[in-house]
Amino acid sequence: MPALSDGTIRKALKRVEETRKQENLLDGEGRKTGRLMLSLKPMPTRVTADWMVQQWTGNKRKKRKIGSYPATALATAREVFKRDYATAILKGRSIKLNEDTRPGTLSDLFQGYVDWLESENRSTWVEAGRCLGKVAKAIGGHRPARDIEPEEIVLFIRPIYDQGRKVMADKYRGFIKRAFDWGLNAELDYRHTTSRRFFLPFNPAASIPSEKLVPSNRWLDEEEFANLYIWLLDPTVKRHTKSVRIIQLLMLTGQRVSEISTLHVDQWNPEERTLTWTKTKNGRPHCVPVPSLAAEILNGIRPNKYGFFFPRKFAPQLPFSQKHVGEFNRRMLALGLIPDFRNGDLRRTWKTLAAKAGLSKDIRDRLQNHTLHDVSSKHYDRWEYLPEKYDAMDLWDSYVRDLICKVQAAKSKPSTPTTKRYIYLYSGKSDFGVGDLESIPRPPSDVRTVAELLAGKFDELSFKDLTRAVRGDDCVGDEPGTQWQKIVEAMRASDDIQIAAAKLLGIHPRTLVRRIEREKRKRRLTADG
Repeated sequence: MPALSDGTIRKALKRVEETRKQENLLDGEGRKTGRLMLSLKPMPTRVTADWMVQQWTGNKRKKRKIGSYPATALATAREVFKRDYATAILKGRSIKLNEDTRPGTLSDLFQGYVDWLESENRSTWVEAGRCLGKVAKAIGGHRPARDIEPEEIVLFIRPIYDQGRKVMADKYRGFIKRAFDWGLNAELDYRHTTSRRFFLPFNPAASIPSEKLVPSNRWLDEEEFANLYIWLLDPTVKRHTKSVRIIQLLMLTGQRVSEISTLHVDQWNPEERTLTWTKTKNGRPHCVPVPSLAAEILNGIRPNKYGFFFPRKFAPQLPFSQKHVGEFNRRMLALGLIPDFRNGDLRRTWKTLAAKAGLSKDIRDRLQNHTLHDVSSKHYDRWEYLPEKYDAMDLWDSYVRDLICKVQAAKSKPSTPTTKRYIYLYSGKSDFGVGDLESIPRPPSDVRTVAELLAGKFDELSFKDLTRAVRGDDCVGDEPGTQWQKIVEAMRASDDIQIAAAKLLGIHPRTLVRRIEREKRKRRLTADG
């Protein structure tokens, strides 16, 4: 059989259109084995031309479509037949089982890995897709994945590491390594189908060392725990309400931040006072009763129409991201309003303080859904221990309430007056004076008076000097003149004064800044008038 040509195909199309009879045009040799065929069929309004691979096995013919003419040109059809089917026909393999034999590109590999993460309901699939998309764009997503060398991955990661973003650099390395691991196993995994085969000889990211992570050992002691919780309850301080509620629930329940920030109305049972997750980090369902303090917080939150307790502001159909809680903590820490901690440290704090409250390690592990590795727990024991969990949470609730009351009572005790020499900021003057505590009035404590004074001559003070001026801290060891000189020389950091004054007065720095600016405008208007 002679080879086909475009002229032969055009003539056959006209002939079929006139005769209205189907024709099959064979390309090249291969009788009774297999070859490329163009099937022409008359339709009411047109003639269809489909490229088919034909195979004979035991006097039975099998066909498989690989394209349509003229969308798939003759040269392209021949290339696909030679690449994907010719060898299979010669070896006697069925063409029905053959797939595209072209090696998959880097973009195919990354997209297949992200699709697999999504199909497995992995929470990292969105971030993995974003990071791997940047990698494919930088290295070359059109290139075959098997051609990627370790040096190319290192050249992509090194600039990120040099910028000081060590965690992000290691995150990119981890995503790339796991994507290639998936590609190595996916080709022979009958449980999942992939669009391409990658023919990977090795994992190019396997030999790249990971960043050595130093595990945190930070936990809040009783005083820090109580002071943080009291500050979160303060209604006079302007803060991000969602982050505050999430931190409160983390402190009271000891659960993971990803579980609390994504709370849905279906997971909360107000009658039984329980939170339930059908799937957690360890792959198991988890049900935990919450203390009465946490129940009051959850009952006081109104879920949105999508059922989320903490929805995103500009995407209410999605739950709050845990990274925003970390950003809130860093902002408040920079202002000196909260102690230094990470979200995971609150889980460690709960574990530690709950032990002091009298909860056994076994029940604490079950309340925090930590995996138990003994044979009985792994394979046999399926009791949920809800009665024991209720008793433990009631004990923890009493401990937290007593702790908060104890710290609040200690704060409310009046300080004992002394006769040592202090530096004060007079409430009615824009000047400093030196005197005894009994003879000089207490420094101003109201926001307006402090704002008036700071808006005038002394609008640039350091934190240390502002503390002395407003609180009247002891300056024993310095002569009055020497201390005065130190204060004058320290009037430089305007940012520090706002943070310090706000901390001393218990208000948000922006509130103090607005009042200072208001006092300055009043002074200018008075001077102009």
